[in-house]
Amino acid sequence: MLSKNLIPNSDVLVPDPKGDLKGHPNHLYYTIHYDATKNDVKVVGIKNHPGFTYTSVTCYGWSSLPPTNGQFRYDETLKADHDVMSPDEKKKSQVDGEKYTVYLTTKPTYLPGINEIDVSQEPSGVCLIRLIYPDSTELVNKCTPQVEPVTIGVR
Repeated sequence: MLSKNLIPNSDVLVPDPKGDLKGHPNHLYYTIHYDATKNDVKVVGIKNHPGFTYTSVTCYGWSSLPPTNGQFRYDETLKADHDVMSPDEKKKSQVDGEKYTVYLTTKPTYLPGINEIDVSQEPSGVCLIRLIYPDSTELVNKCTPQVEPVTIGVR
């Protein structure tokens, strides 16, 4: 399995817009092998960029099922990190998209304004981040999410 070759909580497989590993030709998926058995997993990405129409973050356990009743985040439910943005960053986000942070966790905090996906039913698996209609390969590379393990509950 391709994603099992990724280093958990670190590597991101960047989609090749001309490659075979996709279904719809204008839907591209970043692939992350997550392991939240000992840490939370922090994923930082871009949404609402003028160069693509939609983004979503969805996790699947190795059973191929999404954890906790299909919980996922998409444009309308994926909160941007506006609270920590300076006025200059907010202005820049209108051009470069909005930064978001989502935590893959086995112990959600349910804090307001925090993006979390409860993976307690599937603490290890694959996280797919989808972009729809990205306008260039450069944009796909520029918007590659950053991933790192963090202490459980630390936001």
